Amino acid sequence: MSDVLLSVRNLGKDFGGVRALSGVSFEVRAGDIHALIGPNGAGKTTLFNCATGVFPPSAGGVWLREHRLTGLPPHHIARLGVARTAQNLRPWRDMTVLENVLVGCHLRGRRGLLSGMFRFPGTCAEEKRLRDLALQRLEQVHLAEYADVRVGELPLGQQRMVELTRALAADPHLLMLDEPAAGLHTRETQELGRLLTSLREQGLTILLIEHDMSLVMSICDRVVVLDHGEMIAEGTPREVQSDRRVVAAYLGEQA
Repeated sequence: MSDVLLSVRNLGKDFGGVRALSGVSFEVRAGDIHALIGPNGAGKTTLFNCATGVFPPSAGGVWLREHRLTGLPPHHIARLGVARTAQNLRPWRDMTVLENVLVGCHLRGRRGLLSGMFRFPGTCAEEKRLRDLALQRLEQVHLAEYADVRVGELPLGQQRMVELTRALAADPHLLMLDEPAAGLHTRETQELGRLLTSLREQGLTILLIEHDMSLVMSICDRVVVLDHGEMIAEGTPREVQSDRRVVAAYLGEQA
């Protein structure tokens, strides 16, 4: 059995008088694709935001192996090996595809601001190294031919892939994806599934929020279900799919 990479322990988050998360606990094993599902407003993105330092939790905490992530700023969490995408697309549309991915590479750079400003020895070599890394990532997701195209000129599906590639460029241990299939047509969703499966085979751990149940059921090892901020089920895709509490949360008690 794989070791535990991410631990969410008794996580809670209140916004004033509104409880967005309450006592959520689960673990993500290294090398797994783990899904976080639930109806709209269930607290899924809030959990992502607490895990990546956007919001401080009101209770509990999140650990990446022995590192407590709770209380750390987002850039420190990123340096520990956690990369994420957002629910709403956030690429720089006036920059090229390659330039967007190079932004993700900066965590792997060894030169500082002064080195870049004054072109100290080694700066040009590092720029070439990072450019080569960015191009390798673009090759991996079949976007290399668009390297010099402005992101705003690409269709939605390819813009989502640029954002995913930018996160991959940071060489994370844990990749957190917030609705990566949103707005994709069937063929693009299938290609996304094959890519995520390939990344898992290469040893990457993935935690994703997703509403496309066919994608979740076909690629995920484990699934956590949230409803009104509480965890109502956890298990394999087949176990969760047949859980009456999950059916009720999605379709109503009558179902």
